[in-house]
Amino acid sequence: LLDAGDYAALGKMAHKAKASASIMGMKDVAENLKDLEKLSKENTDISVLRKYTDDISARFMSAVRELKLISESL
Repeated sequence: LLDAGDYAALGKMAHKAKASASIMGMKDVAENLKDLEKLSKENTDISVLRKYTDDISARFMSAVRELKLISESL
């Protein structure tokens, strides 16, 4: 979405993902998603948005790896 310049869709995705992050107890990620949602509406510089998307993606992938390890041990 970011590379395509679709900031409206990026903002919508951030809004949806914010709830998921909150449910999983990832309050800092939810806060970053809230910021990303706001910044995407303001047509913020792509380099700033990329810092947010890279950080959020890395944190979600880390959570997925942890959840996979937990599910395999059940």
